[in-house]
Amino acid sequence: MATLTFDDFRRANGDRCRRWHPDGITSWSQSDWAVAIAGEAGEMCNVVKKLNRLRDGLAGNHGEDVSHAQLIAKLGKELADVVIYCDLLAQREGLNLGELVRLKFNEVSERNNFPERL
Repeated sequence: MATLTFDDFRRANGDRCRRWHPDGITSWSQSDWAVAIAGEAGEMCNVVKKLNRLRDGLAGNHGEDVSHAQLIAKLGKELADVVIYCDLLAQREGLNLGELVRLKFNEVSERNNFPERL
């Protein structure tokens, strides 16, 4: 499998989005996409809460017998969901998330005199 680029991801994400939203990405408002992001971020935070409980030996994972590795796998899926929805909100507004990430990464590196650049 080839390395995924932001451009490839953006294209496929937009194409797939049109399957759910035949009237186009703007059929959902900015707030609709933001709520979707928040929902996925909440699910991600819930996994982190379970990881914290596991780390601290606390009860409260609702009888779930899940391992650290299983929770990390769930965390990865929720992180991916957040990125997918962030890209869709960016596309709705005509923004390119890959380019925005590159610019912001470089801006922070410059501001802190770090050599890493994208």
